[in-house]
Amino acid sequence: SGTTTTYEIAIPWDTHLAPIDPDQGLLSFSMLVNDNDGNGREGWIEWGSGLGRGKNPELFLPIALETAM
Repeated sequence: SGTTTTYEIAIPWDTHLAPIDPDQGLLSFSMLVNDNDGNGREGWIEWGSGLGRGKNPELFLPIALETAM
């Protein structure tokens, strides 16, 4: 919308996240979106770090999981 891009992610809990239990508290997480128009990665934007410059889960940020009713 305008100059804003919004991403919404829905992952079926029973097929992709089991055995993670959303009632157990926090989970470490990072997300990265590449800027690649077909000629290789020009850059990226990430939330949580730990992916773009190398795989380092110690840089991930905590998130609280929520299940939809």
